[in-house]
Amino acid sequence: MTSDNSDLAATLTVNVFEYVEEESFIIFKVPRRLREVNEKAYELNAISVGPYHYGNPYLARMEYLKKKLFEKFAEEHHLGLDQFREAMKHMEGKTRKCYERPLPPDLEVVGNFVDMMVYDGCFVVHLILEGDPDCFSELRRLGRHISDEIFQDLLFLENQLPFFVLLKLYSMIIPNSGPRGHFNDLATSALKFFGKDSSSLPKKTTTRHLLDLVHTTFQPSEIPAKVVKKVPCCFPKNTSIKHLLHLVRNTFHPSETQAEVKSSQNSMPSATELEDAGIHLLSVPIPEMQIQEQWKECMFGITFDNGTKELKIPTLQVDDYFTERLFRNYMAYEQFFPWEDPTYFVNYVVFIVDLINTSKDVKLLRKSGIIDNLLRNDEAVTQMFNKLCDFISYNDESFYYEDIASQLNDHCKRKRNK
Repeated sequence: MTSDNSDLAATLTVNVFEYVEEESFIIFKVPRRLREVNEKAYELNAISVGPYHYGNPYLARMEYLKKKLFEKFAEEHHLGLDQFREAMKHMEGKTRKCYERPLPPDLEVVGNFVDMMVYDGCFVVHLILEGDPDCFSELRRLGRHISDEIFQDLLFLENQLPFFVLLKLYSMIIPNSGPRGHFNDLATSALKFFGKDSSSLPKKTTTRHLLDLVHTTFQPSEIPAKVVKKVPCCFPKNTSIKHLLHLVRNTFHPSETQAEVKSSQNSMPSATELEDAGIHLLSVPIPEMQIQEQWKECMFGITFDNGTKELKIPTLQVDDYFTERLFRNYMAYEQFFPWEDPTYFVNYVVFIVDLINTSKDVKLLRKSGIIDNLLRNDEAVTQMFNKLCDFISYNDESFYYEDIASQLNDHCKRKRNK
């Protein structure tokens, strides 16, 4: 390679890595392959936050209310629109880099983007501080459903502002807490707003956005070692790389360990198959008023006693609207996690989906108290769960329920071989 070519290669390498670093956004769009499975599960109902759904005509009524409530918010704290604009203008470039491009054309104008940050951010902070959308008479007039829709919309993957924007706005109205105090106070208030116990506040002092903050509270306190172990690097040992396609293709070759795991990984038996093999399916009721710290343990707290052959699963309420939207939103978010990070919602749904092959499985789970079927239709529940994992990726090596699945598979194999 000539000197000129070497210099060019070095320049290209530097530019590529600078570009990757610059384009490392933290607020993602739902992948098209997931959206196409059920478009309605990813639609907003009440409020747009951030640029992705900016200007949506179906959400226009809330834009008027944002500005009206901003005036009240600013007056209460003796601050003016120009002060908020000036603060957000300094963060505009950093905030813009958090999103995938392209953005709506109107938001290419810096002033419009800054105003979006001000009105959306102040609205969210105002809601969090008040603690309930029903505190605003302006929102109550929109109907009884509006509070639930706002709660859901504020936790949607595509409907986020960076947490550092909310922190800056919060620090402007409560200036004396200091950086750590601001984070703790705002994060605690946000968790309470979403009905989460503040004792589950993450120890870290940074968070991406509200969805990231709330998702963190679902992490079980005791994590099996296998869940957090690092996945072997997929960079090829072969140093003879012909071109970029060759390099990328090589990274898809599983290591010997990975290939062995995948070849031996079998789907878990269904609920009816487990019962036929002598497994006792038992429900673990979740009290309605249980605090978040207990509830999160209950949701993922599936256990199996190999002595008594009891598989205990917390009761899951399934309705015709919220259940699928909740799971799809959290699962879509987990698709952007590093490969070695645990994905509890994906793992939980994979486990439940393995139990459900037909409506007979749902009927058994319903009679066992494991599924509280508000749909009144076992086939509808079957169809919903069987589609939840379409185009979802997860790491076999860090499957949260790997030990339970292995024990159940081993038990059923022994039964069949007798």
